[in-house]
This record gives sequence, structure tokens and C-alpha cells, in this order.
Amino acid sequence: RAQVRKSFLKRAPLLHPNKHPENKRAQYHQAFIDLTEARDLILQEIERRARREASAQQLKPKKTIRKVLRKLVGR
Repeated sequence: RAQVRKSFLKRAPLLHPNKHPENKRAQYHQAFIDLTEARDLILQEIERRARREASAQQLKPKKTIRKVLRKLVGR
């Protein structure tokens, strides 16, 4: 997340439409929107992966529970 934020903050001022002349503002406005959308998509994917990994960790049975079950079953 920090790397994405750092990259965005580095590029955003270069593409911000207010930093450019009137005749090129529309072009830079679209580029700035594209950059912002790309940042949002990357951050959403990072969040999804983090949630998936967290839920996968919760679903894995712990080794101690397996050992107890083996002792009860006799294996």
C-alpha cells in the first residue's frame, strides 16, 4: 500500500490538470482520472488478497487440534 501511495503522489502532480496550460487541460484531466482509477483498482486488489489470506488462515485447522483428534481416534 505504501509503495502504491508513494508512486501515486510522485505522478499526480505531474498529471494534475491545474499544472498545465488551458489548451491541454482536458488531456491531462483524463490522464489524471486514469491514474486515480488505476491506483484505486490496485488498492482494492491488495485489500481483496489480504482478506482472502486472512480468511484462509482462519479456515485452516490447527495442528494441535489434529493431534488431539488423532489421539482420540487412536491413529
